[in-house]
Amino acid sequence: MTVVPQAPILGYLTAWAAGGTQPVVSTLDALKGQVVANAAIVPAGDVAAISVFVTDTAQVVIDTNGYFGQ
Repeated sequence: MTVVPQAPILGYLTAWAAGGTQPVVSTLDALKGQVVANAAIVPAGDVAAISVFVTDTAQVVIDTNGYFGQ
């Protein structure tokens, strides 16, 4: 995941399986408002979707490298 903040400060971004409860941990922090990338393993939820919450206005880039099958 990569975040491109639109303001001088961006607190954090968190991602989780769609349809689930939002976690209380961050997936990525950008405390200085810079472009930041971070690798994360995020489970897919309903219809193979994920949910993303960002504390402030930002563009989010998600690059999927693969998946784990059951």
